[in-house]
Amino acid sequence: LFQTAMCTVGVGALKPRDGTLPGGAKLPPKDPKAALKAAGPGEGTVFKKLATDAADYQVCVDMFLMTQAHVDVASMAILARNTGGDIH
Repeated sequence: LFQTAMCTVGVGALKPRDGTLPGGAKLPPKDPKAALKAAGPGEGTVFKKLATDAADYQVCVDMFLMTQAHVDVASMAILARNTGGDIH
């Protein structure tokens, strides 16, 4: 998996946690502790199902994240972790 930007549309869409939009624009400031919270209960379920399906078919997912902006690695890391892959 090669990724150059955070998934913000589609089935696995993620919301920025650091207050930055994909183009680099800043969101209005919120609670400073909100960025430290873990993913919500609905976030990551798409990636968990994809990881389970890939592991069932013995597919390993290596992730190459090449971006200058924020990427939500915490939510997507389950792909590499559950399939025996790596994150680069």
